[in-house]
Amino acid sequence: MLEMLLVRGNRSNLNIHRQVCLVLPSDQWRTGDKKKKKKKKKKKKKKKKKKKKKKKKKKKKKKKKKKKKKKKKKKKKKKKKKKEEREEEEEEEEEAEGGERRRGDTVEGFTLSTEAPKKCETTETSETSETSETSETSH
Repeated sequence: MLEMLLVRGNRSNLNIHRQVCLVLPSDQWRTGDKKKKKKKKKKKKKKKKKKKKKKKKKKKKKKKKKKKKKKKKKKKKKKKKKKEEREEEEEEEEEAEGGERRRGDTVEGFTLSTEAPKKCETTETSETSETSETSETSH
């Protein structure tokens, strides 16, 4: 029942090749051109799937980054809270010992102040001025 027919050639080729195709009872022709088009469509579909996969990967990466940032923020907050709690505990201990320590307070013979101890300049200047006066009068 199936008959063999000669169908028009490919226009893309310079040498016009005659292609043989089958005539189906439903009058649908299967030509080489249509087969090529179907293959191209399949390739396009595959590309689209790849793009979707890439988009999904990008979304996953973004989500991971956001999660990492949130974790870092939480860790920082926890560290700050712990630090504040430690400082409060230290202050409470110091108050229990006898008030807050400030610059200049002595702790077991050491001074906490960073400044060098000041000398009494008034007594030294008065002594030097007296010696200078006596030296002038003796001459």
